[in-house]
Amino acid sequence: MITLAIDTCFGACSVALRLRGPDGAPQIREDYREMATGHAEVLLPMIDELVRGAGLRMGDLARLAVTIGPGSFTGARIGLSAVRGLKLALGLPVVTLTSLTVLAYRADLLIESGEFPVTREGAVLVAAMDARAGRIYAEAFGDCIANPVAPPQLCTPANLAVALSGRRIIAVGSGGPMLAEAMTAAGGEASAILTQLQPHARHLALLADAAPLTFKLDPLYLRDTDAKPMAVAAP
Repeated sequence: MITLAIDTCFGACSVALRLRGPDGAPQIREDYREMATGHAEVLLPMIDELVRGAGLRMGDLARLAVTIGPGSFTGARIGLSAVRGLKLALGLPVVTLTSLTVLAYRADLLIESGEFPVTREGAVLVAAMDARAGRIYAEAFGDCIANPVAPPQLCTPANLAVALSGRRIIAVGSGGPMLAEAMTAAGGEASAILTQLQPHARHLALLADAAPLTFKLDPLYLRDTDAKPMAVAAP
């Protein structure tokens, strides 16, 4: 099954194809570009170049995957709009994940490489992105991405620090330093690493096979009017 994955939520635009190589082993082909703006202008050419470069046609695709947010208002819409159009034109099934889940999975793989002085075991991994005005977009995970501890939310670092009190935190993303500072001020233990990390469609493609199909392509903006009270699973 050939999956096309797309992420445009934050400071990068990326597309990836997951397909089978000549030997039957899964392969990933990708195009990743860090950029603050301009996602709409480059996304469709990136998709076309990636598919053609793999020797495929759009009709060869079997599944689409896209991050739904949180992220910038425009960024989340760009990726979803592209997938809506492809879904309509090709009649393909779609899976969605949050941008923070994809960010956390990318961070998990990097942490597992042993390049960072942190121990994942027993820690809560928090994907935290700076939402400005002293707030962060955050989603927290236990021992793996399949074990969420706190849902995606828009909050202050101090509020999330209280909600996660008593747990050791590894924070990744641009909001990580703010969360680590708040955790330390609250008497907790926290490390902030990979502060420049962005979601990557490569990791969305890797997660897509296990994600349920989506029939409603709505963005997850987490604006103030949509923000819900924080919920954290019991330790």
